[in-house]
Amino acid sequence: MDYQEEIKFVCLCERIGEPLYLSPRGHGATKYLYNLPADHLQPYETQAMVELRKLIPSTTSIVEVPVYKPSVPYDLTAIQKAVPRDTFFSEMEEGHLRAADELIRILLSQPTRTDFFNACALCRDQVNPHLWVHSFIKSALKRPDMRGFRLPSVLEIMPDLFIEARPWKEAIKQATLPSRERAIIVINKDFTGTNLDPNHKVAYFMEDLGGNSHHYHWHVVNSFMAPKGSVDRKGEIFYYMHHGMLARYDSERLANGLNRVVPFDIHKDLIEEACFPKLTLQNASLNFSSRQENSILRDFNRTREPGSNLNFLTIADIRAWCDRIIEAIDAGFAIQEGGGRVDLRTEKGIDIVTNMWESNSDTPHRKYYGMPHNYGHSAFGFCHDPDYRYKSGPGVMFLPATSMRDAAFWRWHKYLDLISKRQKDYLPLYTQDNLQWTGIAVNEIHVVRGDDIRLPVALEPVNNLVTHWMQSDIELSRGLDFGRTNLNGLDSVWVRATHLQHLPFIYRIRVVPPGEHIIIQKSENSTLTVPWAQTFREIERDVQSLTRTQAMCSCGWPDHLLLPRGRVDGMPFDLFVMLTNTQIDQVASSRRQLGTLTPKGTCRDSISYCGMIDDKFPDSRPMGYPFDRPAVSDEHSKPDMFLEDFVTPTSNMGSAVVKIFHVDKTLLRGNGAPEVLRKLQVTP
Repeated sequence: MDYQEEIKFVCLCERIGEPLYLSPRGHGATKYLYNLPADHLQPYETQAMVELRKLIPSTTSIVEVPVYKPSVPYDLTAIQKAVPRDTFFSEMEEGHLRAADELIRILLSQPTRTDFFNACALCRDQVNPHLWVHSFIKSALKRPDMRGFRLPSVLEIMPDLFIEARPWKEAIKQATLPSRERAIIVINKDFTGTNLDPNHKVAYFMEDLGGNSHHYHWHVVNSFMAPKGSVDRKGEIFYYMHHGMLARYDSERLANGLNRVVPFDIHKDLIEEACFPKLTLQNASLNFSSRQENSILRDFNRTREPGSNLNFLTIADIRAWCDRIIEAIDAGFAIQEGGGRVDLRTEKGIDIVTNMWESNSDTPHRKYYGMPHNYGHSAFGFCHDPDYRYKSGPGVMFLPATSMRDAAFWRWHKYLDLISKRQKDYLPLYTQDNLQWTGIAVNEIHVVRGDDIRLPVALEPVNNLVTHWMQSDIELSRGLDFGRTNLNGLDSVWVRATHLQHLPFIYRIRVVPPGEHIIIQKSENSTLTVPWAQTFREIERDVQSLTRTQAMCSCGWPDHLLLPRGRVDGMPFDLFVMLTNTQIDQVASSRRQLGTLTPKGTCRDSISYCGMIDDKFPDSRPMGYPFDRPAVSDEHSKPDMFLEDFVTPTSNMGSAVVKIFHVDKTLLRGNGAPEVLRKLQVTP
């Protein structure tokens, strides 16, 4: 895909709540105007389009982008009815996802990329904006003719899901000023509360922009409504990714003097934690609702709400579903719809069990095992107004893009995580035959920190890692939808957010025999992480990248959260290394082999957490291996309780103690807002 083709799609993602005909798109030297067919617009819109274009200075470089009717006709009536344009859209609600899937079907049915573009452009202003973004991302990832398309940061496309109301309101004010007089809106590092709430100590993690955008992207790529059998190891990767998130959350809690997260008890109604998100949904003009401490989970029925498909459901239903899944685990089989049993006493049992509580298309019996995960989120998200009598908006638990902000999210997922762990506990323990790679030995393990003279660090660089704060700039004007029609008003509006970051480091592992090898890997090449998201501006400037053949899905844990915060005096962690045999691990793939993988492949920014679009997960081992279940040295031994006992008998394993030090200093990422602009401090 060449630049001119790509930029037409990129600019569709600007100001998604604002009609496409209203004003030029793009911030580069060239602006893009979309010419929509007359029969697609109302008469007043056609006249407005003509009049508004008279306001564009004659010296402006304009590229007019014609939009035609696509070859394959479509009907959006059912989509518009299911999710009105001026309400919320959630990947947690089945009716919403059915509507999104219908739009995806329409977009994928277009025979050529030109038809696909025309359908995207014409559907854009006729459906819910957030539903359109979901469907556009998913269909672009699946179309072979869209390989090479770079998606701009979701933080810039839908900033209202990530930026709190006060900075957002200030951004709208700044947009009315001349470009050179605008300020950089600096969000106070104290985030959205105070340490009177113990959970506020980890607010920097729960509210992290990259973490929340990862959770959004993951649920787009791994929709629970994906057709049966279409996603390899779907349940297992759900369990593994969320299990990893929980481990990171616990690391942050321990670093801040808090205990590990306590699982929520679905058999009790009490939600001890409060949540005051301070977010506003722009297209619906709805505030995300708050929740007081010690709120009660209640039966809910939101059918009166426009666009809601949440019928009457009792908390007793959710409890019964969870109890049935636990009963199936203990019995060793699940009941299949239509009769029969599904064996759970296999390595694939984890996939089946997690399918059951996520209630995706691969669950053996949705009616019997229900939808605990999604309806659990709904119960938390609507406990403040379960029957819509006050016409209030949802809580943040109802949307994947926002749910990480709520302390209840982590407690609910810890409960679900323990259900899956219960399944793992029934599997045989690992023995040396499952672990040993004879003839291979891990001889030495080091991590070597890169130096940074801007930080006051005087630590030995080996096995001492450092975290600090970093400020990164987000360009909000691409997501400000309030009908600005002059070119000055469309210029940049900057928000500066503070987040955790670490100094880069390398892994250095000495392996013997045969011969002696030193494995060196940079921290930024982790299979878990993706870099800071690509911006509209970076894509506009990169006009020479004309030979891109691989797509980026932006699904992956953020690189700046690769390390836990650690402590000022150093927090010790065990670094575990294991070498395994590729000939055993590798999965035969219809598209590629492990040896041919490049750093940026098809939706493979984070293979470990996100898998591979339309392909098999490239590792045959259980996700989490070898820590997904205990191990024994031999049949007469007790399960290993300490890492040293686990590692010592197995030559292809090794471990080292690494300390993470936190330096309370803030650095600026750069490549963002011009530093000559004044700074305006805003507390959410």
